[in-house]
Amino acid sequence: MTDTDKSGKSDVELYEAGKARRYQLLFTVNAGAFAIVTFWANLKNEAGSGDPDPLAGINPSTELIGALQAGHVGVGMAAYCALMGYDIYKFGKRFEGSAAKGGETPPQGGSPGLFGPVGKFVLFGTTGLMILAWLLASGLLAGCLRFASPV
Repeated sequence: MTDTDKSGKSDVELYEAGKARRYQLLFTVNAGAFAIVTFWANLKNEAGSGDPDPLAGINPSTELIGALQAGHVGVGMAAYCALMGYDIYKFGKRFEGSAAKGGETPPQGGSPGLFGPVGKFVLFGTTGLMILAWLLASGLLAGCLRFASPV
């Protein structure tokens, strides 16, 4: 990358704006999908068991709309999180060699580029936890992670 693009924006400005848009999309779609699954499961729950627990009706086989089940949404959202994680990673790699602050030398132990080890850790940690959560919600990992029930 160059220090500025045709619009006159620096690499730092381009990187920060692009990163913010991508993370915002990742979190917004995740929140929306969770809200939709919760809403439809609550409607099914109110029509069915009448259980006062708002999350009691959410299980992987809960049919939301037609044949679409909550487990299907979980698998789809896990795939979406993986794709967005890859997109954010590829975007960050474009700026990996760009100077962090207008050509200044980074502090000792600091990253020489905008997309350094801390950014990669945050990206992989965030998307990894989201993928794990959606796979657990889908029921695919139900047998892999067993938690002891309280006595």
